[in-house]
Amino acid sequence: MNLKHFYNHKVHLIGIGGIGMSAIAEILSKGGVKVQGSDVSETYITEHLKKIGVEATIGHSPDNLKDASLIIRSTAIKDDHIEVVEAKKRSLKVLHRAEALAEILKGLKTVAITGTHGKSTTTALTGAICFEAGLSPIIVNGAFMKRFSSNVLTSTGNLAVIESDESDGSFLVLPSDLAVVTNMDAEHLDYYGSTERMQASYKKFILKTIDTGFCFICNDHLKLSRLSKDINNSNIITYAINTEAGIRASNIEVTENGTKFNLVFSQTFAEKFSVKSLQEKNLFLSLYGQHNVYNALAALGIGLALGISIDKIRESLKNFGGVKRRFTKVGIVDGVMIVDDYAHHPAEIQATLSVARRIAKMRSGNVIAVMQPHRYSRLLKLMDEFAASFADADFVILTEVYGAGETKIENVNSESLRDKITHNSKEVIGICRQYDELKPMLQKIAKPNDIVVTIGAGDITKWAYKLVASNSLE
Repeated sequence: MNLKHFYNHKVHLIGIGGIGMSAIAEILSKGGVKVQGSDVSETYITEHLKKIGVEATIGHSPDNLKDASLIIRSTAIKDDHIEVVEAKKRSLKVLHRAEALAEILKGLKTVAITGTHGKSTTTALTGAICFEAGLSPIIVNGAFMKRFSSNVLTSTGNLAVIESDESDGSFLVLPSDLAVVTNMDAEHLDYYGSTERMQASYKKFILKTIDTGFCFICNDHLKLSRLSKDINNSNIITYAINTEAGIRASNIEVTENGTKFNLVFSQTFAEKFSVKSLQEKNLFLSLYGQHNVYNALAALGIGLALGISIDKIRESLKNFGGVKRRFTKVGIVDGVMIVDDYAHHPAEIQATLSVARRIAKMRSGNVIAVMQPHRYSRLLKLMDEFAASFADADFVILTEVYGAGETKIENVNSESLRDKITHNSKEVIGICRQYDELKPMLQKIAKPNDIVVTIGAGDITKWAYKLVASNSLE
């Protein structure tokens, strides 16, 4: 890690509780840099930082800067934020998170994982494969990895595996010697302004990667496949399930403990990466669902490109511990399985509920989705897609929208989403204004062997853990 830029400073991070900002804080702190920060509320992330000795003040104030000499902020922190204003008043240098991370990664061989969905799981899988193969990677992820009890793994090695954020264009600032693009759906259009601009940024990312290294893309994603053909470069490596590709999965079977699948390599891929056999059978992934097979294919491809044997990769996939809030089994209450998931885009919700449906079928139970819409702007743009994403749920319960700092938009709320879902002939049991209203709703519909899935990127996760802690749906 390159920390020389930071050693002569006391660093203050505004929004330190953000998953990306907390990663910077942990890297700097463990590297011997003086670090502090502030955020609006206490979360499991700020609690984690405090446990490792990082000062995380709750609440924002000009006084929080104290004797800091370097400020780091994320895209969410605007120029008129009181701590940014104070920093500028003192003529302190203010870095964006991506600039700080790019500085830290200087001189390292960096594997960058980007895409609309699946980044965190793919980053964690890739990092685990590299770690267990003895490559001593630095891992910077957008979710807590259960294996490392953090979203970060620090190391003195020369390899980094990072989740490269596309939401604000940061992936164009960060290095990418090897890369994965998991998919490219219409998202973060508030930043890009249009789908065309978003796709142009992805194209720039792919081009800067293949200039010196390989970029793995999902060939089953139509827009990515078209983009790949448009670029037409042999350093683009494809993976897929439903189409021909360099790496393809087949015979996928979801079990109660994970997912089984076979592999088929193209002759070109095998020759490029010295793969001895064109087929590998009976791989087991300790995660559920086809969407996670896609993530595993990407991670597996990176592992082979780094010279890791297929046998070692098999073991890593089988023993992978997962990431926080990605179909996390929280517990069993009155025979009902409580699962928590970060899904906040229609495609993610659909994938999550598809997995829940398969497991519920094995248990002869129903799927109950408890969904917290995330951001008014996202709900406005994707209302119809959200309404259609609950096909695999038997019952739907909504909460109020988690605004994430956004201003409310007239007629864009849980009531309007409920009406759309109902129009699709799916029953919405009700809208919970607070946690205390959830149990009475569940009492009416939940029975042993059912699965309750709390869904959303906001604070809905707390509801899942409260349900399990209460030890009863009564």
